[in-house]
Amino acid sequence: MNHLISNAEMQQFRLLKKILLHSNPERFSDAYFICGEGGDVNASGLPESILICPSLGSEITVKYRRVDTAT
Repeated sequence: MNHLISNAEMQQFRLLKKILLHSNPERFSDAYFICGEGGDVNASGLPESILICPSLGSEITVKYRRVDTAT
């Protein structure tokens, strides 16, 4: 397949597309976003838990908890 952009450029495009979709969920359907956080913050600045909303206006949230893997 003959691409007009390099693999590195394609990876950067995909990353920027993901950032755009999830930073403006009100403009795009099926774009989840972080809608809350809780608990203590670790040395990296990450909260103990975050809440994810599947789409803007949804009454459903999913809670994810941080798992520290350092020994």
